[in-house]
Amino acid sequence: MTSAYAEWNQRQDRIVIPFNTRVNLDSLFGNVHSNVVCERITPCKLAIYILIQSLDELHQDVQAFTPSEHCSILSALYGIIEHGDMSYLDLKRIVRWIDRTIRHGVYDDFVESINSYLSGDDIMVQIDVMLQTRPNVVNFVCGKSYIGIWLKKLFAEWSRQSTQRLFDLNAEFAKWIQDTDAQDESQMMCETETDVIALPQASKAVVPFEIESSGRARKWILNQMHLLQVCPSAALPDCEIKEWCQIIKKNHADVVEVNLLEMLYHIRAMNLSGALESLRLYFDYSMFRMSDVVIPTTTRACRMGTLDQRSLRFSCLLQARLCRLFGDKHAARLLLSECVQQAQNHDVACLRMAMVELAALEAMPASEADLKTNSEGKSMESLLTTEGLLRMINQASDSETRLDGEDHRDPAVNAIESEHLFDQMNALVHLMAAITATRRCKPPTIVEDGLERAVRCSSGADDGGRARLISDAARATASSVRLRHGLTKSALSLASSLVETNYADGSAPRHETEAHVIAGVNMVYACAMDGEWDRATSILNRLKTIFTPELNWQTARHVQLCDNIVSFDTCMLRGEWEKCAPLLENIEVLDEAEAVLRKSLLTAVRGELTSARNLLETSYSKYETPATMFTHLRLRLQLAMILSAECRWSAATEMLQGVCEEANSIEQRNVAAMAQRRIAVVQLMSGDYQAALKSLIECEASITRYCSILERALFSIALAQIYSAEKKSRESLINLNKARVQSQQAGAFLFEKYVLQELAMLYHEKGNMDERDECANEFAAMDDKYAGHFDWKLV
Repeated sequence: MTSAYAEWNQRQDRIVIPFNTRVNLDSLFGNVHSNVVCERITPCKLAIYILIQSLDELHQDVQAFTPSEHCSILSALYGIIEHGDMSYLDLKRIVRWIDRTIRHGVYDDFVESINSYLSGDDIMVQIDVMLQTRPNVVNFVCGKSYIGIWLKKLFAEWSRQSTQRLFDLNAEFAKWIQDTDAQDESQMMCETETDVIALPQASKAVVPFEIESSGRARKWILNQMHLLQVCPSAALPDCEIKEWCQIIKKNHADVVEVNLLEMLYHIRAMNLSGALESLRLYFDYSMFRMSDVVIPTTTRACRMGTLDQRSLRFSCLLQARLCRLFGDKHAARLLLSECVQQAQNHDVACLRMAMVELAALEAMPASEADLKTNSEGKSMESLLTTEGLLRMINQASDSETRLDGEDHRDPAVNAIESEHLFDQMNALVHLMAAITATRRCKPPTIVEDGLERAVRCSSGADDGGRARLISDAARATASSVRLRHGLTKSALSLASSLVETNYADGSAPRHETEAHVIAGVNMVYACAMDGEWDRATSILNRLKTIFTPELNWQTARHVQLCDNIVSFDTCMLRGEWEKCAPLLENIEVLDEAEAVLRKSLLTAVRGELTSARNLLETSYSKYETPATMFTHLRLRLQLAMILSAECRWSAATEMLQGVCEEANSIEQRNVAAMAQRRIAVVQLMSGDYQAALKSLIECEASITRYCSILERALFSIALAQIYSAEKKSRESLINLNKARVQSQQAGAFLFEKYVLQELAMLYHEKGNMDERDECANEFAAMDDKYAGHFDWKLV
């Protein structure tokens, strides 16, 4: 797989991209016909149209408005349109104000026109006369002005209505007028009122202003989709999103993007079937493309439109992404295979997106089904591979073939935007390759190269913030890699920089993506490893308030796992073992390997060594895969210490030496140091003190640099035990005092109790009774608070 990514990288400069056929990913399925912006028709808007018509007739046929009058009237019209729906009474108040302060006769003409429609005439929206250019006369309304565009949008919606709907609109208009006439005439504005106009309070509209027209609805949908993906807390609640989506479907049948928003809503609700259904509806409605050229009806064999073949490809691609989000990797691979079969050599963009998705699949942690498949030796050769897909991309880059319907492209596509898009997709592939290489414990140079390319991803034409998402994900991954290698200070610094520079993005006040939650939990882990428990607790509490399951269950899983792991380890080191069982159940749901490690240790501490060994021996063979190598090393470390507790020192030493050699081969210096320290403990238990001392001296530098404060405390305890066995009381005392400080910092109070006990015995042998009694008193006080015994040689 790594060779495939390397070949991908080498061929980037040689791949020819036919930019004239490429598309803008942000509006991949848009076209000018489906994106026609219409204005929803209401009785109030029809009355505004009649008012504009009356003003135009007054301007053209009676006396033209002066520039000052024209400006004042247009300002009033702008305010009326922007205000939204109002009653006829309120509209008449505004018209009377125009009549009295700007031009007399406006009110009478307007009321006369309204009454003519009540007398039996039907409203017919016609804008040609108002927008036509007349010689030697300044138009009241220009076609490209704000009001001219509003009239065109209203006329576009009017033209789409059926004859029956036009009758209904006229009836609604008449009822709207009659409802106002039934009100008390005392509410009308009197002649002595002030000249200052005050717009009425907007009445409760059936359709919110933000989605009243199809253009505003599309803008609102794009904004909510952006918020749901980068900052869910700033998006509308689920119930409101669902309600507004239903309103859009009812009033704007041409806005098919509403199905994509519903898909994101279903993802947040963990409803895979609902998300798939919304995605299917979106592609069903967006597949039809009207012809760009209007063909006369007399032409034989003419077509109103064509079916866009891209939907056959991208529907599989996005459905595969859905399956990946919900953990169904096998179904995702099958769908990606179907996507590639549909694309063939017709769409380089689709193939590259499939490459990114396939890389994301391979970067995912192994699931229970994957481990079972690997253990049974089932072949995956029949499914799509990165090598095969890369060959198809190379072939597709040499051709420019398009299927029927492919000529209907977005008009705003340019070579620079396409180039930036492919650069970002290339950076994504490198990021996924780096994550996969990290899981498989590949050399750090391979990982660093991929992460560096992703961090430096050029923004370019990037309205959707893709470059920032890629860069943030790369920085979060880099902090995880450093943490895995034991570089806690460096990991904490990198994660903190990502969290602290979380700036606003459009309407999103900040990003709440998976990259930021990973950076946050890495900060918690790094602080806990260094013994900074107050800071770790503070960061964790903040993460729990921001990343909740109700807003984003994908990010919340990271916080829940971190919270349960930190709580379990804290309870374990304090002897609060009754609290460990429920925490262990939660961890098992989120990460089985972490649960197995902790369950075996808890079982061994309680004295059930055989049960603990059986649990590890049953589980660790499932993780003998390249993608789970690091987990396999940790399981073997734990199993070796349980074998040593059973006095099977040769088997334990052999296993630990294997772990040490394997860790050194993949440059996991912290794991190698932990294995070496455990070898020394096994040698100490077997009575080979000189070999144990030599082993500890060899790993001392690595333990100090790459390992946690708890590991350093165990190192000091082991060294003190060796010196005590060799009757070197001074060196033993120094290391015991050091171990006590380190145990306190690590929160390992049971280990601190053990150190106090050893110190009391050492002081007793030396005859220092005051120090002995002081240690004994401290031990008794601590034992009252933290009862229990934890054999440090099991860790």
